[in-house]
Amino acid sequence: MAVELTQRDGYLEVKGSGDLTVEEWIPAEEIPFPPGTRVFIDYSDVRTIAVPLEVFVHAARVMAEKRLKVAVLATLDVIFGVSRQTILTAGLPEGEQFAVFRTREEAVAWLLSPLGCSRPD
Repeated sequence: MAVELTQRDGYLEVKGSGDLTVEEWIPAEEIPFPPGTRVFIDYSDVRTIAVPLEVFVHAARVMAEKRLKVAVLATLDVIFGVSRQTILTAGLPEGEQFAVFRTREEAVAWLLSPLGCSRPD
């Protein structure tokens, strides 16, 4: 999987593309995001995922400990489902610090809202 990091106005964008595999997974502990960073994860160009759920869950917990606010863009049903399942399995309340979206516009609007602001229904 190719990964691009881009600093945007108010958040950091992480864009993945291709096939997401364990071999290419970057452990959350190795990503130097300062506490409180707002992160937009764009999986819209990811075709397949071959990473166990527990790897996603561990990453979510590490990001939660760093108080990152994370919006995930997932256009494929399987990636949307895995992303939502990750939040639930990690025991994190969806919409407070983590949320999954189908459109970039919704994701960025939520991400730039105040921390702790619930996901709009």
